[in-house]
Amino acid sequence: MNKKIIIAAVVLILIFIVTIVFSKKQTPAENPAPKDASVVSVQKVRDSTSLLQIVEYPAIIAGDQQISLGANSSGIITGLNFDLGDKIFQGNQLAVIDEIGNNSGVGDNGLKSSSIQALELAEKSAEERYKLAKRNYEDDDSYANKKAKELAKIDLEAAKVSLNGALNSHFVTSPITGTVTQKLVSNGDAVVAGQKIAMISKTALTKIQFFVDREEYSNFKIGTEIKINEDGKTIPGKIINIAPEADPVTKRFLIEAEPSEKNALLIGSLINVSLELTKFPTAPGNLLLPLSAITIGQNESNIFIAENERAKKINIEIQKVQGEHAEIKTDLPLDAEIIMKGSKLVQDGDEISIQK
Repeated sequence: MNKKIIIAAVVLILIFIVTIVFSKKQTPAENPAPKDASVVSVQKVRDSTSLLQIVEYPAIIAGDQQISLGANSSGIITGLNFDLGDKIFQGNQLAVIDEIGNNSGVGDNGLKSSSIQALELAEKSAEERYKLAKRNYEDDDSYANKKAKELAKIDLEAAKVSLNGALNSHFVTSPITGTVTQKLVSNGDAVVAGQKIAMISKTALTKIQFFVDREEYSNFKIGTEIKINEDGKTIPGKIINIAPEADPVTKRFLIEAEPSEKNALLIGSLINVSLELTKFPTAPGNLLLPLSAITIGQNESNIFIAENERAKKINIEIQKVQGEHAEIKTDLPLDAEIIMKGSKLVQDGDEISIQK
């Protein structure tokens, strides 16, 4: 019995040994393939101390010499006799502004305004009194009738002046000959006294007008070069006027520019202008980088630099974010290379290949 047990134990030991030997002879598991080097682009720190941007603004082509037409009274525009780009002449009636009064009928001058109709009646009454005084004087040329006729004529003239003055505030006429460059109202609109309704250019010479925010205001100087982009064409130009105060409604500043060469620009057309702006950090030593090169976390933010063909993580402080760029604070030598393209694909210590 003991002999059988010993034999069984020996067999088990042999099986165990064979199993170990066999397992050692198996092909070892393949090691994971080494990770390919990430292809990245870099930018030196010294080239990150400023930022060159091309910014665009919507603009309108306006006349070089133009005037603004405004409403002289409050009311409803019941007649509009012009359109954008129209050629108009001095004295043309461009709009009618009516004050809708209690009268449902229309007065002699085509207005429903009760005040106008009252003045029309006053003129008629003064005219009847003058006719009567004139007939009385013709029948009896006494001094009393003569004075009565003179006073009646003065009353009639005063009534005409009052009516014409009121009508002038309801009829908008052009004081110049020119081209309509802006149409700011439509038929049926309610307007208030002083509200702009149109812009008229006196000459064929053109200028470009656009508006900028307060934060961008300091970027513009008289003579700053711009590019005027119209229908795929790029025309050089320069700034000729900068408004010293912002528009009270929009809180934006008007900038005016002119083409550097004579070009046939259509007055009233909507275009865009562009210019190159070089921005600098608010504090010396800070850098300006695109947000795509920065990893922003809850507890820390970082960038990567290229060092010995590997990515190295550098913690940073974000000072300011504007648009798609950020101003950051860090301490790096000027010749350090910041990973720009591909920064989101690498980890600290990863092998990299710099794209030339």
